[in-house]
Amino acid sequence: MKKMILALAVALVAGLTQAASLNWTISNIKSSSDSSAAGSGYIAYLFFTEGTGAFESYSFTTVDAVKTAIAGGTTTFDTSTAIKAYATTTANTSGGILNVATGISGLDNGDSVSGFAVVFDTDKKNYIVTKTASQSWTSATGAKALAFGSQASNTTYTAVPEPCSVALVLLGVAALGLKRKIA
Repeated sequence: MKKMILALAVALVAGLTQAASLNWTISNIKSSSDSSAAGSGYIAYLFFTEGTGAFESYSFTTVDAVKTAIAGGTTTFDTSTAIKAYATTTANTSGGILNVATGISGLDNGDSVSGFAVVFDTDKKNYIVTKTASQSWTSATGAKALAFGSQASNTTYTAVPEPCSVALVLLGVAALGLKRKIA
């Protein structure tokens, strides 16, 4: 009896370790302060735009919705926020490459997902948005990746304006208000 239970446990573990799963990769991430240097200490988020099968229960978003949230001051995302990120990493890049497991497994033949990633620099002042990538599964085994490719020529956006810039804008608005009252 003990041998049969042990054999079932081994078969279960072997089956679980072979379950289909999702990873994501990004290459050539550059430091925002030196565009020729590979960066480190990035905070990266993975968002889904659409999916079928096992992904139908996930919330989907768009690049524009995420950029709008960032412009409004949001720089942290997870599965509890209004715009849900399904994988996050704060690991340093190795030569500008992120290779991350999502922890999403148990995928099956016919499941598919599309998504994009947002990568902030260490202080969350600058970020990049990858192009959308897609992946589909044809079996219930093996890991597949959303491969976002090289970010070497990607646009870097500013997430948080410099305090001096905000102060100058406010000063300009106040000056316009005073000028109107005087005239």
